[in-house]
Amino acid sequence: ASCCRAPGSSRRSLARTLAVADGPGVKPDKDSSSEQPSTNGVPQEQQPAAEATNGNAAPAAPAKKKKRAPKEKKEPWPLSRNQGPVSTTGATQYNIINRSQWATGVPTVMGGHMMPSGEVAPVSTSPAPIDDIYDETKTQYVHPFHYYDDARLSGLRSQVVVHQTKGTLGDALVQEVLACAQENIQRTGKFTLALSGGSLLNLLEGLTSAEAKAKQVDWTKVHVFWVDERLCALDSADSNAGAANGLFLSALGIPTSQHHVINATLPVDQAARAYEGAMLALGADVLPRNPEGLPVLDLVLLGMGPDGHIASLFPNRSELREQTQPQKAWILPVSNSPKPPSERITMTLDLLNAAAQVSLVAAGGGKAEIVQRVLEHQSLPGALPAQLVRPSDGALTWHLDTDAAAALTPSTWEDKKAWPRNKIE
Repeated sequence: ASCCRAPGSSRRSLARTLAVADGPGVKPDKDSSSEQPSTNGVPQEQQPAAEATNGNAAPAAPAKKKKRAPKEKKEPWPLSRNQGPVSTTGATQYNIINRSQWATGVPTVMGGHMMPSGEVAPVSTSPAPIDDIYDETKTQYVHPFHYYDDARLSGLRSQVVVHQTKGTLGDALVQEVLACAQENIQRTGKFTLALSGGSLLNLLEGLTSAEAKAKQVDWTKVHVFWVDERLCALDSADSNAGAANGLFLSALGIPTSQHHVINATLPVDQAARAYEGAMLALGADVLPRNPEGLPVLDLVLLGMGPDGHIASLFPNRSELREQTQPQKAWILPVSNSPKPPSERITMTLDLLNAAAQVSLVAAGGGKAEIVQRVLEHQSLPGALPAQLVRPSDGALTWHLDTDAAAALTPSTWEDKKAWPRNKIE
């Protein structure tokens, strides 16, 4: 074999030719192993050019595909679960926004931070220092998402009261009803009370105790209304009013005409109008009106469902829609409630927020998660209806037992770094 390199041939072609000439015992070097054998004594890489001169172009060999680098595994956008504690006490977990399309954070006008007036909500503040020490029976905290001006009302406008047990919580509710009844009867000659159904009613059985009777409340001057009621007869197992009669109302001696119950013989929309009409007929001597024309109830007791609903105002429902008409509705029909029975009536959010005093009650470990979300996560409007309970000129008190308050971290409520508003879901 010739050792001379043909004109135009490459070094790799020459190495291949030498390897073939020396016999099968010699292996070509690594660079030449990928070359194709020559045809008719002409190296393969020269073959296309030679054939091109004859007018017959050979197809080019397919190029090898390059391996792509594995894609970086990214966390779901924009929220990812932070498994480590981020609160100062280490007890609360949050959804942290790791990446955002907004370089400086979610704009303040998003995420439910617009007030009904159209103004941007102010930075979270608290009107009083927080005593983060549990007393043997109870301790008081300031609600973190209420922004009250001290000049509007002296004293605390909003507070969270934690009771040692469910029993002591019930005792405190009974004492609150008795004290409020005595004060209003003495001052105005009447007392208006609005009740929710469910487990809240069991906490009020103490109103018939000997200790409560010793308070000598004149129950003949008390009017009882229902925050919400199912469209059913008074003797039905679903009736809130019927359950309250059996537990304590009948024993108190409240006149039947002053226990305002639903007319279950009507269709639900007519039943709502009839209940509102009965309230209108009472006049301002029983139900005084505020500047917006809404009746001002003396005391409203609210329970809260595991989804954060209050009354029959369920999350993201049309009943929570802001009323813009001059004459706002007081009572609404609910014809497709997500909680059975499906037909019921409910007081509007405007009516509840017109009350002089509102108490929101939650007890038991089953409510711990929703209590923590309502009090420590700023949600979009309507996602957690309990967050929308904000009396316009009255006061709000949360009554919790230690089980329901177990996930709260009140020691962080005044720490602005622990509560960045654009990072709270």
